[in-house]
Amino acid sequence: MPLSRRLPKHGFRHAKTTRWVALNLKKVVALFGGSRSIKIENFCQRGLLKAGEYLKILGSGSLRQPLEIEAHAFSALARARIEQAGGKAVVVEKPVSPREEKEEQP
Repeated sequence: MPLSRRLPKHGFRHAKTTRWVALNLKKVVALFGGSRSIKIENFCQRGLLKAGEYLKILGSGSLRQPLEIEAHAFSALARARIEQAGGKAVVVEKPVSPREEKEEQP
């Protein structure tokens, strides 16, 4: 049998796809319970985010203390629960890749 048929087949990942990491509020509170301000860098240091991934906070769980959380996106329920506890939901802009800059120019 030829080598090309013996090797496993792999798909490809399109260059324009965005990879999202979704975290619930209860997991954020469990990981960063004592912090008042949680930045994107904190998620990267804990190994929850890798390069090229974006963070979305979901609303499962509750907050007892006000937190300031930075993420690329928030669900409506997560934003409401964060603001209800007296915290802030800060949306961080996604970095623009050079490929996207070329496509935007006429």
